[in-house]
Amino acid sequence: MLHSRLFNITASIDWKMSKFCANLAFLFPENSLLEKYKVAKDAGFKAVETGFPFGITKQQVVDAKNASGIQQILINIYTGDVTKGELGFAAIPGRENEFKRSIETTIDYAKALGARNPNLKLMLDIFHLQLIQGNISNSIKELSEYIGHVQIAQAPNRNEPNSFGEINYKYVLETLQKEGYNDWIGLEYKPLGDTKDGLKWIEELGYNL
Repeated sequence: MLHSRLFNITASIDWKMSKFCANLAFLFPENSLLEKYKVAKDAGFKAVETGFPFGITKQQVVDAKNASGIQQILINIYTGDVTKGELGFAAIPGRENEFKRSIETTIDYAKALGARNPNLKLMLDIFHLQLIQGNISNSIKELSEYIGHVQIAQAPNRNEPNSFGEINYKYVLETLQKEGYNDWIGLEYKPLGDTKDGLKWIEELGYNL
């Protein structure tokens, strides 16, 4: 899956600990991005991932993250002006310099937020993988050495992993572990109701925050 979010900043942690990080672009929709750092921490998360914080200064984001005491795992690449339909520059002839600057800008934000180990690896988005081609288990096995980050949501409606849908996440998460993936898993889904109440699926599948 080659798109602008291929670039990510990851941090490693022992598999026995929580591996789930809150995607602040999707979870806690009733709060602003700056508020979400503390809200995620209060909900029990140890780490978060975010889209690029358009319209917010780097210092504002850093201050919100530091005040919450939570870890930043990933930040999406700067894609340009989303209000004008810009979704990145990598595949647009003649905009190579803008692409280079977008990478430099993202790295600057990532370092400021404390994600200090930049790695260019594959982001395996299980939700999009299912929509595009399915064959999730074999894809995990074939791509395991290249996976640097994982994101999950139920298909086709992009809600909680235990909601009604096409993907058996108990099996998928066990497959990831079996294939040696021991890094963070981003919860990039649209809550059906209250975000915190919807986190019950984590315990149901035998995990915890």
